[in-house]
Amino acid sequence: MNNELTKNEFTEIISELQKASTYQKEVELFFKKSGIIGFIDTPDCSDSVLRLLHIVYAQQDKDNIISFFCNDLDYGKNYKKEVVKEHLGIEIPLKNSEDLYHYLCQELKENE
Repeated sequence: MNNELTKNEFTEIISELQKASTYQKEVELFFKKSGIIGFIDTPDCSDSVLRLLHIVYAQQDKDNIISFFCNDLDYGKNYKKEVVKEHLGIEIPLKNSEDLYHYLCQELKENE
C-alpha cells in the first residue's frame, strides 16, 4: 500500500495548516489591539495533522523537517538560504510547500 500523498494533496494540506495558523495569529492580534489581556486559545487540529504527516513521511522526516518548515520557517516566509542546511551542510531550499515536497521525495529516493 502506498501511503504517500501526491504533490497537490501535500501542498493543499500544508496550505490548510498555514490558513489555520494565520487565522490564529490574526485573532490573537485582534484581542491584543482591543486591549484584551490573556491568551485566547482557538483549538484546531494542526498538531495532529503535523503528526500524521510525520508518520506518512517517517523515513524522510527523521529530522522533523515538516514541523520545522511549518513552525520555525513560518511556511517558508522566514526562509533564508543559510538557515536550512542538511546534516552534511548542503543547502535545502524551503521557500514553499512544493520545495518541502520535493525534498521529501528526494530523501525517499536516496534512502531506497
